[in-house]
Amino acid sequence: MMDVSGFTYQSMFDFSPKEFQSFIAENREHIIESFPVTLRSCENLAKTKTYFKQAKKLEAAGKWKYFVIVGHNNPEILGFFVVKEISAKIKRGELAYFVDRNFSGKGIISKIAPKIIAYVFEELGLNKILICTSSKNMASQKIALKNNFKREGILRQEFLNYFGNLEDINYYGLLKSDYHSHEK
Repeated sequence: MMDVSGFTYQSMFDFSPKEFQSFIAENREHIIESFPVTLRSCENLAKTKTYFKQAKKLEAAGKWKYFVIVGHNNPEILGFFVVKEISAKIKRGELAYFVDRNFSGKGIISKIAPKIIAYVFEELGLNKILICTSSKNMASQKIALKNNFKREGILRQEFLNYFGNLEDINYYGLLKSDYHSHEK
């Protein structure tokens, strides 16, 4: 568990599938375009339990790490952060995140992201982190730039959203060497 200015991130598995499914259901409209796999995987409790089982296997294999964000005075889930597609061979992973619709725009991801980034480089030993975000998601692009990620390109019609529409994706990357040079 990590303390960050009133917010903490901890393992998703500290919560039950029921609590996580409720969080996803409450945020359905908020995340519908950007988290279609998570949304479909958590449509009901049975699916969420399966999602948790698969997530535990991916985490045990070192391929994904799942976190939730909570407040110090609020034991409920306020956000979701995942390090996904971790490659041990090339030491790379991708960040994906969102915050509860009721806490959107309050700077929670801005406060948590630097700590997750430090964790990825220092604890997971990765060399590169990606943030891949819809060209329409300006808030996520700001998070990337604020944390010294470099825009590496745009992949056109790369992401299939919940509604079956293809979207352009902006790729941002941060190398461990660049991260350390900004830390000094």
